Amino acid sequence: MVETVHLQKDPQNREYVIICTDPRATENPESFFQGLTLYADSGDPVDIRYHEHPLSVRHNGPDETGRFSVTVNMQKLPDIW
Repeated sequence: MVETVHLQKDPQNREYVIICTDPRATENPESFFQGLTLYADSGDPVDIRYHEHPLSVRHNGPDETGRFSVTVNMQKLPDIW
């Protein structure tokens, strides 16, 4: 997934747009991009979307370098028991 993803930042509305060349991304973007993490410029909330589909994200605090990040939420796996 990482090899096919490029990000475009829209600073006016604090949004990152994912540009992806992998055709599987259009089938279920939430599943395809789950776990994708990117650095954000600050701790302010940002959004991520793929085409017109907003993705649910988790805003992460600063890491060991002091940088904030945003992660596309992981989908919960079904119980097997």
